[in-house]
Amino acid sequence: MKINLKRSFFALGIACSSILLPIITFACTIKDTNNQKDALIYNKWENAFELINEDNFGSHFDLIYNNISSKNKNSKLLQKYQDFFSFKGSGELNKDSQNKNYLFKLKDDLKPIDEIEFIEQKNKKIYLKYEYNENTRTLIIKYRVKNINKEFQQKLTIPKNNDNIINKQNKLKNNKQSDVSKIIKKAPINYQYDSSNNYYAELEGKKGQKLFEAIINLQTKNNKKLKTLSYNKLPEFYNKYDAFKDKYYEKDGTLLDIYSENPYGKDPYEYKTYIKGSGTNEGDGTNREHIIPQSWFNKAEPIRHDAHFVWPTDIKVNNIRSNWPHGNVVNPTNTTKNLSKLGKDQNNQVVFEPIDEFKGDIARAYLYFLITYAKDKINYKNSIYTNAFPYIKKEFLNTYLNWNIQDKVDAWDIHRNNVIFQYQGNRNPFIDYPNLSNSLFGENLVPFHNLGVLKDIT
Repeated sequence: MKINLKRSFFALGIACSSILLPIITFACTIKDTNNQKDALIYNKWENAFELINEDNFGSHFDLIYNNISSKNKNSKLLQKYQDFFSFKGSGELNKDSQNKNYLFKLKDDLKPIDEIEFIEQKNKKIYLKYEYNENTRTLIIKYRVKNINKEFQQKLTIPKNNDNIINKQNKLKNNKQSDVSKIIKKAPINYQYDSSNNYYAELEGKKGQKLFEAIINLQTKNNKKLKTLSYNKLPEFYNKYDAFKDKYYEKDGTLLDIYSENPYGKDPYEYKTYIKGSGTNEGDGTNREHIIPQSWFNKAEPIRHDAHFVWPTDIKVNNIRSNWPHGNVVNPTNTTKNLSKLGKDQNNQVVFEPIDEFKGDIARAYLYFLITYAKDKINYKNSIYTNAFPYIKKEFLNTYLNWNIQDKVDAWDIHRNNVIFQYQGNRNPFIDYPNLSNSLFGENLVPFHNLGVLKDIT
C-alpha cells in the first residue's frame, strides 16, 4: 500500500557506530520567504523529531540496531533494509504507516514534511544523515530546511531497553527498589470474562494472606489432572495444542519461543515444531525451559511438568540462562540473538533478562508458581522464594510486579492459560486477574471479587 509522505512517519535503521549514512529521500518544495519568516522557521524546525512508542523505545531501537549491525556493512545492506525507508521519487513510501520498524516521526505541528531539502553527501542527494555512538547511545540526526542556510542537528540519547517510563516512575534514590505498594496499578478494563465459570468463586471477598492461602488451597484442589500427566508428555502437548504456536507476530503457526522471537522484525531463526537437537548454537534445537528452575524444587512431580511455567525454547539460550532467576541486567556478559541478556543486576546478582515483549509473561509464571507451589517442596537456599509470607524475596517480587504492569496480559497470555487449563485442569490466577496483586501485596488491599475466568481481550 502506498502512503503519501505528508502523512507518514520517518523510518530509521541504524547501521553502525559513528558512521554517517543516508536515510530518507523525498521531493521537496517550499515558497520563498523573507528574513523574518526564516527566523520563525528556524525556531520551528529545531528538534524536529520525536520518538515513536516511547515506553519501549530502547528495546525497539536495539532490536533494529542488532539486526543491521550484525550484517556486513556495505552498500547491499541499505538495499536489504529498504523496507525500513523505501522511498520513491514521487514522494511516496511503500509501507503501512503502522509498521513496527518505525523509530521516529516528525512532530505533528511540522507537517507537511516537504520543507526539508537535499543534503549533498558523496555526490548523492539525501534528506537526513545521522551518526550513532554505540558506547554513549547517542544518536545525532542532521537535516536542512529550505531557505535556511544552516544544518540542523538534533541529539537524542537512546534509553536502555529496560529504562522505560514505568521503571523511571518507580526508581528511588540510590537505586533502591521501590516498595511493592508503590508499583501496583489497576489493570485495564478491556478484558472479557466468562462469568458462568466459578473456578474462583470460593475466593470472593478475601484479601492479603487469607486470600493467598485460599488460592494455594484452590490450586492444590485443581491439580488432580496434572498428576495424571508426565514430563515426557510435554513435547506432545507443545506440538498437538496451540498454546505455544505463533498466532500473534508472524502468525505462521511456528513455535512461539520467547528466547528467539523478534517482535519488530524477522526472527533470527524459528522452529516449525518442538524438535530435539543440540545446544551448540542458537537455532539447533529445542527443549523444555523451566522458567522456575528444577533445582529450586528438587524436580518434584507433578511440579516438574506444569505447562504454566515449563515452556518450549531454544536449547542454547536455555543453557545460557541456566538456573539464574529472571531480572533486570545492568552489566550484560552475554546477549542472545533476540537480545535477551545474561549479567548482573543492580544488587550484583546474576540474572537473565528477556526482551520487554515477554517480561510480563515470565513475571506471571513466577507469580503463578508463588501462588501454587511456594510452600511446597522448595529448596529455599537455591531460589528466590522464601519460607515466610509473601514467600518471595522483596526485590524479585518488586521486579515481577513491575514487569506485570509494563507488559500487560495480552491475547497470548489469555489463550495460553485457557489451553493449558484444558490440558492439565488448573489456571494461572495472575492472567485471569491482571490486578490480583492489588488484593495480595502492599497497602490498601482490595477484596477479591469473582468475575469468572478471562476469555478474551479487546
